Amino acid sequence: MLKVILFEDNKKQREEYENFLRHLILLSGYEAEVVLATDSKDEILKYVNVNSKEHDFLFILDIEINEDRFAGFHLAKEIRKDYPFEPIIFLTSHDQLSMMAIERRISPIDFIVKNIDYDKVNRRLREDLEYCLKILSRKKSVDFFTYKKRNRYYKLKFSDIYYFETIPGKPNIVTMHCKDRVVDIRGTLNQIEIDHKYFFRSHKSYLINKENYKKIDYQKKIIYFDVDEEIGCPVSTRKLRELKSLS
Repeated sequence: MLKVILFEDNKKQREEYENFLRHLILLSGYEAEVVLATDSKDEILKYVNVNSKEHDFLFILDIEINEDRFAGFHLAKEIRKDYPFEPIIFLTSHDQLSMMAIERRISPIDFIVKNIDYDKVNRRLREDLEYCLKILSRKKSVDFFTYKKRNRYYKLKFSDIYYFETIPGKPNIVTMHCKDRVVDIRGTLNQIEIDHKYFFRSHKSYLINKENYKKIDYQKKIIYFDVDEEIGCPVSTRKLRELKSLS
C-alpha cells in the first residue's frame, strides 16, 4: 500500500488536491491511501517516525509554507535522512526553484507549478501516482536490503546475501557476507532480524538468509551457502533442530 502525504498551507488547494487524489484512488482501485494532508512539518515527521516500518510513502510537498519560502525543501532534507529512495513531488508557484532541488540533492520525481491550469496539475498528479505505483509493484517483485556506507545508501537484492556476523569489540557493526562482496555495516543482528523476514538467527553471533543455504553439516554444526563448502557459518545445537523443521 502506497501511503500518500500532502504538505500544503493553502487550505482550499490542500482540500482540492486531497479530494482529487482520494477520488482517483477510489475510482481506479489503486493500492494507495492519502494518510495525511497538513501544513505542519512536525506532524508529518511525527507520522513518519511512528510509522517507520512503512517504506512505501509518496510525499507531495509545497515548497513555500506560510512565511517560510523553502519549507518544502527543509522537510524533504529531513525525509531523505531516513528515506533516501522514497518519491517526492514538489508543488510551487515559482518554476525557477526547480534548480534548488537539484542543488540540494533531493532528487524529486516531479516539480509541478501550481499556477498552470488546474486540470494540468491534476493530470500530472495522476501520472506521478501511477508511476509510483508501477515502481512499487516492481520493487515488490524484487525485494532489496538497504544499507548506508560513508554517507551513501546502497541497495542489494536479498537473494544476494548469505549471512551477517557480529564483530567482537564493535557492538553496533556487523559484517555482511554476500555473493559479490563482504562489507561492514552499521546495525545489530537483533534489529536486522526484526526488520526482515528473510533472515534466521542460526547462532547468537550469526544471522543467515534461510533461502540461500545449500547444505548443513550436522556433525560439524556448520551451514554452507555453496556446494563446495567454502562459504559457511556456525549453527548452534538448538538452532539445528529449528532448521530441520524449516527444511
